[in-house]
Amino acid sequence: MKTKEEIESRVLDIVQAELDKRVAQYSKVLPRNCKNHYDHPLDDQKYLGDGTRNPNYNRISLPVVNSVIGMCTLEDLRICEEESDAKTCRLFQTLYTKDIIWDKFQKELSDIKWVKENMPDLAQLLWVLEKGVFKTPPLTWWKTLKFRLFPIPFEHNSESYVHANVPSSYSSG
Repeated sequence: MKTKEEIESRVLDIVQAELDKRVAQYSKVLPRNCKNHYDHPLDDQKYLGDGTRNPNYNRISLPVVNSVIGMCTLEDLRICEEESDAKTCRLFQTLYTKDIIWDKFQKELSDIKWVKENMPDLAQLLWVLEKGVFKTPPLTWWKTLKFRLFPIPFEHNSESYVHANVPSSYSSG
């Protein structure tokens, strides 16, 4: 049988691993992580209700349910769907800051229903410890220090990243 300290240590490991996963997920240069990204629905109705041809029909293949195309709202609606599109974009701005990541993380870990559905291992350990959910997720002092002091990638304007990694023909500066 595990001691209370061993179980609490495991809870700490699970919470820290989840935070690391989120930081990695939200700091990737992907279209969905950009403030300027917009998923534009495609008009896939060939004919209007009265039987006339739809002038806005913009499909060249079979229609897909809920089909959308990713676009950049700043660059004359440039198509931006792939990771390579985001990585070469000089206007990429991250959607997620440390505060946004932390607030979302804290909110979800304070909801026992969410914890049970998405982190069942953590829910079971909390049950064993006879604890409820967290008001503030537990982190080790060094993890807290690292999260608070060091910027996550692309939290600030990512211009330095873009100019360092984009061929000069794409760069304006």
